[in-house]
Amino acid sequence: MSRIGKFCRDCRAKAGLKLYDAAYKIGMSPSELCSVESGESVATIPQIEAIAQFYGGNLDFLMHWYELDELDRQKQIAHPGVSSASKVATTDFTNVVFLERYKDRRWRTNSTSEEP
Repeated sequence: MSRIGKFCRDCRAKAGLKLYDAAYKIGMSPSELCSVESGESVATIPQIEAIAQFYGGNLDFLMHWYELDELDRQKQIAHPGVSSASKVATTDFTNVVFLERYKDRRWRTNSTSEEP
């Protein structure tokens, strides 16, 4: 399970929400949220922003988790014998573009930080 998926599932359980209620409030379909929570798919950057806004999470923290999840996914792709056969073996380049835009926006707006 991904870190963001676990975060979503824990927050939804704390709030006492059913999957379909949380999904529609976040702006996702219930099947999308279910697959993100179970780790079957990776949330897009806009979805992560919506999740952070809905659950009141820190967006920077969730983006850090996203980067760690992506590193884990890349390791599984590089070493397919270690992971199960059901894991996705393709790279989603959509999130790469959004991640670079997010980092660029964060760097321009956060002048006190040394790192973008």
